[in-house]
Amino acid sequence: MLSLSESSTQVRPGPRIESLSDMIFGLALSVGAITLVGSPPQTPVQLFTMSRLSGLVFS
Repeated sequence: MLSLSESSTQVRPGPRIESLSDMIFGLALSVGAITLVGSPPQTPVQLFTMSRLSGLVFS
């Protein structure tokens, strides 16, 4: 069992994990934007589908 002083000196990996998840989110957002620029949706159905897929990926 850890004493109070030992538990307060342990380092949490939180900031590094948050930074990694931010970089992954930014990469996914960039790839999605490049995909849309390369082939924009032509019909309202395609627009709706693309927006639903983006929402699903980023939620």
